[in-house]
Amino acid sequence: MGEQTVYNGDTLLRRDTVNEINKTKNIYIQTWIPANRTSEDRIRLVNPSDSDYVKFVFYGDMGIINYAYYEFKKNIPDGKYLVYINDRLDRETTFKGHKKNGPAHNYYSSGEYDELFYKNDTIRGVLKSYFSNGDLNRKSFFYKGKIKLRIIYDGNKQLLSNEFYINDSLVRYERFNTDGSINVIWKEGHIKRTQLLIEKFEGKRVYDYINGVFELTYNNNQIINWTFTEK
Repeated sequence: MGEQTVYNGDTLLRRDTVNEINKTKNIYIQTWIPANRTSEDRIRLVNPSDSDYVKFVFYGDMGIINYAYYEFKKNIPDGKYLVYINDRLDRETTFKGHKKNGPAHNYYSSGEYDELFYKNDTIRGVLKSYFSNGDLNRKSFFYKGKIKLRIIYDGNKQLLSNEFYINDSLVRYERFNTDGSINVIWKEGHIKRTQLLIEKFEGKRVYDYINGVFELTYNNNQIINWTFTEK
């Protein structure tokens, strides 16, 4: 067996913490749709000197640029960085030791937002995503930067589905229907299996895969705690 990931509720046990940093840097970016789709003239820094902290990345195909965004550069000074796009707060990230360390937030034009935690540039613990009204949309559990479990809720705060991942691949999906039934899809090697259940998940369950084992405790379909052990 390899390393083990243990969660109690939303808590990754024995997670390292990072002290808050008071220094704050605001970065302002403007974007627009250019007349020429091959042009990179679609995004710019309001303050050109902020190019010390971020760089632009362009996505496209066959000479056509479809999308442009920004990334933080490596080895930027420690502090808290607030990035605004067209005067809307887009990202709040803390750097310590020239790496992403500590709590962070991502904000979207829809009003939805994420809460997450970095350790040495890697997402650690739980990434929580919220609807624009502040209700929880999903919880994504990470270990070593890779997602292991995602729990999704609908707009009425009801459990919608559980997703299980190994090496970034979805290996099990549990969909909770309004009539009380449960659709389950899982992989056995390269074979996909499906099942319709009419009983709720309760108590302990073990899902054993080639590359790891999930051990969980359910209460009325809700996952109370879980462990993933690499093989």
